[in-house]
Amino acid sequence: MDGDNTKFAKDVILKAQLDNNPEELIEFLTELSNKPLFSDGIIDACISHGFKGAENTNEIKKAVKKYIVDKAKEKRIIEDANSIKAFDENLRLWLNTGVIWNDNETSRINVYKLCFALDMTLLEVEEFFLKKYLYRPFNLRDIHETVYFFAFNNSKDYVYAENLYEVISRSYVKSIKKNSNEMMTCDFRCDLENITDEDEFIDYCKLNSGFFNQYNNTAILNVNYYIDDIFEKLNKKRDDIDRIVEISELLKIIYGLKNQNEEWTHEERESVLSTNEFLKNLKEKLPKKLGVRIPSEVEIGKIRKYYNSNKQFDESKTKERPSSDSVRKSLVLMSFYNFFMDRLNDDPKENFEDYVFEIDSILDVCGYIQSYARNPFDWLFLYCARQEYPIDTFHEILVEFIDLPNE
Repeated sequence: MDGDNTKFAKDVILKAQLDNNPEELIEFLTELSNKPLFSDGIIDACISHGFKGAENTNEIKKAVKKYIVDKAKEKRIIEDANSIKAFDENLRLWLNTGVIWNDNETSRINVYKLCFALDMTLLEVEEFFLKKYLYRPFNLRDIHETVYFFAFNNSKDYVYAENLYEVISRSYVKSIKKNSNEMMTCDFRCDLENITDEDEFIDYCKLNSGFFNQYNNTAILNVNYYIDDIFEKLNKKRDDIDRIVEISELLKIIYGLKNQNEEWTHEERESVLSTNEFLKNLKEKLPKKLGVRIPSEVEIGKIRKYYNSNKQFDESKTKERPSSDSVRKSLVLMSFYNFFMDRLNDDPKENFEDYVFEIDSILDVCGYIQSYARNPFDWLFLYCARQEYPIDTFHEILVEFIDLPNE
């Protein structure tokens, strides 16, 4: 079922349908967002792993929830009353809403518990994350998820994984060295795939302890490279006094509140319509279930701040670390604008293909899933990229729901 929906989403992009009508685009995105992708994925996974269905089709979600909870109890994934209640409630929300809005640690752990309960293989877990949960599987920079990777790769159960995590986390804390390992995630994974012995796995993680907890560093680096490049392009023909230097000024241009080529007066720079106010209005005006949340000035500012002036990452400031979701979205936004801001529009199809190659390459290097048409946020930028004037299309969609003040 998801394959048909994904094909439809891609077809709309490739055929450049909807005639650039912002209202039709938002209507399509709303429809795409409201499809119960995650709940359907859970039901399909259960059917693939022994669930026989329900006598009454109206009771299928309740039957699926009971099936998973029973499996989780049987495998000692949930044992005490509180964990059973919390897991049951999570499943109820997932099955009723059909989507997950936040990719946080608690949410990810619960998805892994579901995968353990259904005896998924490593490949099945990765596909479930990518195509149903819509976030990357196995963040190997996280020691807990690395243990899960080892467990799934070697057909171990949840109890084994948690016991191993308790052992390895103590060893890891004792041996960790700040920034002691510059290994790429892809190389780390290749090594892990070939490790089957528990002691060898523990020794390997201890040896490479500096690899862990360096979340999103490559992505943050690239977001800042894009931002610096955009600033340079915008300021190329500006006098020093007219240079754009603030993130708030940059985002006003990126979100279409100011023309990138016009000179600004002092009053325009201090416009009452701040970027954050614009995004707040946008969030209020867009349909509530629309799965497209545009990065805010605060989020992008946090990414800039986290990457300090000497181009080194301070891993001790974990509370200041931007979320993976905000970094990935900022990466998509900045790469899109940087790619098209001075691109000639003589061949939209060729430009689109070049853009998809670039964004997929950078997402892959940064450890994220590549652009996925079934994801409403990705779909928005892919659709705009396919148009003759991608940035103008992006602006038209945003301002369709905002009453801008007269300037």
